[in-house]
Amino acid sequence: MKKLFLLLYLIPLASIAQVGIQFQSLSWDEALAASKKSNKLIFIDAYTTWCGPCKALEKYTFTDASVGTLFNASFINVRFDMEQYPGLELAEKYEVNLYPTLLFVNGNGELIHRGCGAMEIEELLDLGSVALNGKQTLSALKGKYENGERSIEIIDQYVQALQSACQNVDEFLSDYFEKVPNDSLSSEANWYVFSEYDFDIYGDRFQFFLENQKGFEANVEQKKVQDKIYDTFMMTYFKLTESEDFALFGVQSVIYMAEQNEFDRKEELLNFLNFGYGELSGNWELYSDAAIAIIKPESENPDLVLDVAWKFYLFVDDPDKLFKALSWTKIILEIEEPNPSNIDTYASLLFKIGRKEDAIKFEEQAFQLAESWGEDTQHFEYQLAKFKK
Repeated sequence: MKKLFLLLYLIPLASIAQVGIQFQSLSWDEALAASKKSNKLIFIDAYTTWCGPCKALEKYTFTDASVGTLFNASFINVRFDMEQYPGLELAEKYEVNLYPTLLFVNGNGELIHRGCGAMEIEELLDLGSVALNGKQTLSALKGKYENGERSIEIIDQYVQALQSACQNVDEFLSDYFEKVPNDSLSSEANWYVFSEYDFDIYGDRFQFFLENQKGFEANVEQKKVQDKIYDTFMMTYFKLTESEDFALFGVQSVIYMAEQNEFDRKEELLNFLNFGYGELSGNWELYSDAAIAIIKPESENPDLVLDVAWKFYLFVDDPDKLFKALSWTKIILEIEEPNPSNIDTYASLLFKIGRKEDAIKFEEQAFQLAESWGEDTQHFEYQLAKFKK
């Protein structure tokens, strides 16, 4: 009987120990009043009902015991749907335009810190700890910056806080460089901000930088100057290709600008840009020329090499280029454990250059290996039938 009583006594304790964040059903005015009375910050989960990451955060992170321990003891925790009152007003007040957004606000309604996205447990614990400490919050760092602190440490912390909160760094850059003449960009702090955060190839600063490389190299290491040029073009390319409004002419403009300027890594950059543009536009001659200049099978990711080799099989007819792709695939077969996919790529290239018997032999190996691994063999059967015609 005593054992049963002890067990029943422990069950509620175990349940309590596993509680995550306990959100309170408070109006916004009530949350502000509770914050003033307790001297605790308000933690706001700004969500919408249709937001997938919001649901993941609620299910997996907010329910963690360690998260609950920190947040329940330290904050007034509330949740508001940003498409319902008072969420609509709060979204406008605190410029919430993506979800989930996590806000830390004091009793006067002043924003102290913020984060965004479906965070892991440790990330949310770190966010809460920063809000509690107060020294590295977004508002504290913004205050230091606006009061004239321009050390690399403060700038770096401020920009990282902006990025972590999904805030627009472009506004910071415009403000920072407003009173910085272009000929001062190579000073230590200015160069740090420019090299780390400014990746606009169309802006005046980058144009000045391109035209005055030698001047920059007198104050900054040559490699850093040349790497900055390369990285800025590459960042622009990736932003364009990852954008929902992607258009080929944007990539063409990046290539054109690279062609019009001289810099140490120009050939390397153009090869990569043409490689990407060739695939995106279906210009397989441009793609294959760039691939041959880029691909080093001994040092590249084998999956990338095989993917490029397969595109050669599908879209390239030049015998010399096909032999090149065949040589890449052969190297992959020698340095990687054979699998149905890489054997199939090798066999297909053999077939395209006219070595039909060898192609059949290797395709049969790919088929047998796929069958022994329990994989779908339909593709290998199709290739074999094609090779045997």
